[in-house]
Amino acid sequence: MPIFNYRGRVADRQLVEGSLESTSIDNAIVQLMEKGITLIDIYPAEQKNFLKALLTLRIESKKVKLQELIIFCRQMYTLTRAGISIVISIRRLAEISRNRLFADTLRGIEKGLLAGQSLAVCLRHYPNIFSPLFMELVSVGEESGHLDDSFLQIASYLQLEADTIRRIKSAIRYPMMVVIAITAAIFIVNIFVVPNFAKLYSSFHTQLPLITKLLIGFSNFMVNHWLMLLIAFVAIVLFIRSYLSTMNGKLAWHRYQLKLPIVGPILEKILLSRFARTLAIVFRAGISLDKGIRLLAGAVGNLYAKERILVMQTKIENGEKLSQAAAETNMFSPLVLQMLTVGEETGAMEVMLDQVAGFYESEVDYDLDSLSAKIEPILLLVVAGMVLFLALAVFLPLWDIYQFAQPQGPH
Repeated sequence: MPIFNYRGRVADRQLVEGSLESTSIDNAIVQLMEKGITLIDIYPAEQKNFLKALLTLRIESKKVKLQELIIFCRQMYTLTRAGISIVISIRRLAEISRNRLFADTLRGIEKGLLAGQSLAVCLRHYPNIFSPLFMELVSVGEESGHLDDSFLQIASYLQLEADTIRRIKSAIRYPMMVVIAITAAIFIVNIFVVPNFAKLYSSFHTQLPLITKLLIGFSNFMVNHWLMLLIAFVAIVLFIRSYLSTMNGKLAWHRYQLKLPIVGPILEKILLSRFARTLAIVFRAGISLDKGIRLLAGAVGNLYAKERILVMQTKIENGEKLSQAAAETNMFSPLVLQMLTVGEETGAMEVMLDQVAGFYESEVDYDLDSLSAKIEPILLLVVAGMVLFLALAVFLPLWDIYQFAQPQGPH
């Protein structure tokens, strides 16, 4: 049974830490809530055994998808707009939810509401499902008496996120299929095809070209050491997975993402559009700037950008303007900085940020639409190079054998 480590606070606000054995993380959360512990963080205990780590190398089957959160927000908007109480709304949505994890989560939220907690406080028990910005907007909606508007705002924001993710997946689907096909072809040719040619060549006892020797050598290595290759592949995957789970690994990978050729500029524009759109929501909701910047840091989805934004927060707390603090991070384009300056001077920060977000979203759309056109020539060169290499390696010896077998004329 899995073990989960947790941190939380009890009724007297005392910090407690420990571990709990449970069938799933949502059941662990429910057990801790029943003990009167307000969760700060909960996560699976690290698996240090190699075999356990290998067995846990799988896709998590129980997740709350982004689309489910969007539907939840739209349903809550409709129900609260109709004047139905939050407790009844949550209960009804739990009954109709097809996702077991999300249904259990909603039942846990219902228990918290019946215990007298606010909806925002109940959401904080599930940090793996609801983002800090989600919770803060719900809190603002409860305090202002416009919870329905908060849910509509969250739904619109999450829908933009979902659309961006969908476009990215659609753009990389074709290149990924080509890469998978190339990889499969390499294995099939080297394991099943090349050995037959190698037997044919060896029967002629002729000197083979260097390119053919390289191909046969690589094929023999794959055939004779496939188990070692498999173990090495799994070990590399586990090492990369372990490294990327560390703070330094995540930071290095997120920084490198923005420098990738072709893809890096697109990711940077997505980051800037997300920054502008989220900050506009923060201003529109009336959240204080220092708290809003902190929420924004957690919403951008990039650890490197998060660190730079937290540096902005420190500078703002020291009295600097938002535009000045942003300029000193060296992370934002001149367009973003100019719009922030205009927004500060005119007091129309929300409008300026919405325009920046719209601009970069249209740029992302164009770049994603043309992504396949940029990658196709690279893939074509790779495929052509493979075909040329195989053709030369396979047919050059046959040509030499044919030339040698031709009858020599009289001199």
